[in-house]
Amino acid sequence: TNITSPKEGPEGVILTSKQIAKRLAVSERTIFNWRKMGVIPYIKLRSLVRFDYARVVAALNQEGGLDEDT
Repeated sequence: TNITSPKEGPEGVILTSKQIAKRLAVSERTIFNWRKMGVIPYIKLRSLVRFDYARVVAALNQEGGLDEDT
């Protein structure tokens, strides 16, 4: 099942770990694990880690996706 893009906001939204976890309905720990395992792409700016929502969704869809409601 594919993950859909967010209904609000433009594509290419840059999110924190907390924000992306909330949008995907998973824990921040899951986001951390996916990042460390190379499942999802991320942007590192010095000590900050951010996620491009559209790229994360595309990566998860390629991996097999999550719930359709996500």
